[in-house]
Amino acid sequence: MQQMKLGGQTQLSIDVDKTTAYKCDECESEFFEEIICIRKISRLLSGAGDDSLVPMKTYRCAECKNVNKDFKVDK
Repeated sequence: MQQMKLGGQTQLSIDVDKTTAYKCDECESEFFEEIICIRKISRLLSGAGDDSLVPMKTYRCAECKNVNKDFKVDK
């Protein structure tokens, strides 16, 4: 059993053997790295005085750099 934090607050004891590996859609690697996507929010949309830049975390394959459909910011 392994302790896992989900959502930053809840700790669960999960048997890793009962989980499913998540794989890259392109090369089927199971290894991913965190990347940052920057989105621009118009001041007209937000009501702020200036346009804003908002960082958004996502993941890409550590092997081939593909971003799986589940991780794309533009859906």
